Amino acid sequence: MIRHLFKLVWNRKRTNLLIVAEIFCSFLVVFALVASGMFLYDRYTQPLGFESDDVWYVTVARNSASDWGQWSAEEAATFRRLLQTLESMDRVVAAAGSNTAPYMGSTHITSWEYEGRKIEPEVSHVTPHFDRVVGLELVAGRWLQDEDHALDWTPIVVDEDLARDLVGDGDPVGKRVSDEDERDRRVVGVVREYRRSGDLEERYPYMFASAGLAGDESRPLQALLIKVTPGTEADFEERLVKTLQSIAHGWSFQVTQLPTARDDYLRHRLIPMSAVAVVAGFLLIMVVLGLTGVMWQNVTRRTREIGLRRATGAHRVRVQRQIVGEVMVTASLGLIIGWLLTIQVPLIGPFAFVPYSVVLPAMLLSSILILILAAICGLYPGWSATRIHPAEALHYE
Repeated sequence: MIRHLFKLVWNRKRTNLLIVAEIFCSFLVVFALVASGMFLYDRYTQPLGFESDDVWYVTVARNSASDWGQWSAEEAATFRRLLQTLESMDRVVAAAGSNTAPYMGSTHITSWEYEGRKIEPEVSHVTPHFDRVVGLELVAGRWLQDEDHALDWTPIVVDEDLARDLVGDGDPVGKRVSDEDERDRRVVGVVREYRRSGDLEERYPYMFASAGLAGDESRPLQALLIKVTPGTEADFEERLVKTLQSIAHGWSFQVTQLPTARDDYLRHRLIPMSAVAVVAGFLLIMVVLGLTGVMWQNVTRRTREIGLRRATGAHRVRVQRQIVGEVMVTASLGLIIGWLLTIQVPLIGPFAFVPYSVVLPAMLLSSILILILAAICGLYPGWSATRIHPAEALHYE
């Protein structure tokens, strides 16, 4: 039966070639959507390494003419008072400063040579209680401490991704990991992988360094992060801003709740994909209508052939199966061409980050969807073929 269907498809290769091309293009569109969805879902299910519940961050803007790349002693002292005041407020569990915060757009990447390899982690300069605020999980060593500023070397905490880049499966705690001509940088602790940029972002090696508030070589901090007690409502935000402004005259503050920032981030990332999915949906509807029309036209042109089959005793069900089977065979040819292309996606430079663990299931799901659509396209033409009376074959011109 299958061999016979292939022969029928081959005999109408000119018409079926257009259908194969349409199926091929439809498969690529569906594959792109399915693969993108699976890829993003895989990232979404990976651990973030931090907690956003009951965490607020306050963007700090220093309205001064001082060097924005370095604290002045007075500004550093002001920031220290801000932290001390926050930690003493009711409803505040912990407070910390940072030059970046989860879901914030700014990124700071550093690089150095280590054992002949270039290390390029993202870095955050933070104050000692940052781990308590965002719920970092320490897996080895210790976290940064207030006393670290007195050391003659720079302590850093790395995440598991950076630890693997540095020492593989070894223990990085205590390792000196800086260039020969740089200030001595040593690992004092390791935390779980930390994806600061968001749920849908790739994992990137990360390190934390002590911000320091001495006003000498310290970098200015743009954010205050606080962990509030569960159930803290928005009315606390007004009191919080007024308290901060009473300490830092001329500075401005903007409060954002981290769960809200997360929702905005996901909405910003998913809206474009949703729009593409809607366009692709309309495209598939057009494909379904087009294939149905083409197959119906083919059935009309084959009235004599189908009538003769009915006259020789072919049952209506067999006739319908033949029409649907031809559609499925034609669709399969388009899918085979699509498979030959999509199986190479991880080997293509711009898409090398997409693993086969995503590509293969996406190919399977896309193929199933296309075959279902092809079967639907063949149902009405197949049903029309069963309505042809054998006598019509004698009068059809």
